[in-house]
Amino acid sequence: MTENSKSFELTRKDGLMVMLYASPIMILFAILGAWKTGLGAWICAGIVLLVVRLRWDLKNRSWFWMTIAVAGVLQVPLVYYVPWSNTNLSFASLLPVGIVDFAIVYGCIKIVEKLMKRNAEAGSSV
Repeated sequence: MTENSKSFELTRKDGLMVMLYASPIMILFAILGAWKTGLGAWICAGIVLLVVRLRWDLKNRSWFWMTIAVAGVLQVPLVYYVPWSNTNLSFASLLPVGIVDFAIVYGCIKIVEKLMKRNAEAGSSV
């Protein structure tokens, strides 16, 4: 079995560890007095880390980490423009936002991966 053909399944433990690793972001926002915005930053950071865990097979590729950095920067407007202090926000109302956020981060990885494979194939045929 090659590295690219490995199948990976996320477990509950993975989800808990991702959110634990993202918790310093929420703590930092809480110290700064914006804990509700910190909650949004924690969720977004957790989604980025979840995608990293899901695509851990690409950890040795520099383009992967650059794409993760860009995807993280793309989440800054989401953190600042969603009204996290709204008391009507619930899990059910945030779920679509989380799914779209996950799709954007994962989509960035897939697009760059496809471009890199195409470049590698074009370079090897020369």
